[in-house]
Amino acid sequence: MTGDACSVLQTFYINLRDKYRSSESTPITTRQLESMIRLAEARARLELRETVDATDASDVVEIMKSGLFESATDDLGNIDFSRSQMGK
Repeated sequence: MTGDACSVLQTFYINLRDKYRSSESTPITTRQLESMIRLAEARARLELRETVDATDASDVVEIMKSGLFESATDDLGNIDFSRSQMGK
């Protein structure tokens, strides 16, 4: 994994943890970071590369944003992570 790829994943993960550190929200754990790393590795393998680059990491960040925010967005477009815990 290149340094740029690490930086992309690290920045997203840290921002996510800082922004949504609340008892009512879905906890953001190292499991999400590990998942992003595995997805970035899979993305690189798909391109037949052995090194994960920043493009792979950026694609994974977009996938995570889409999945996390889509499941936690209410009808008005506001992010409410308690929705994911409540099964709404």
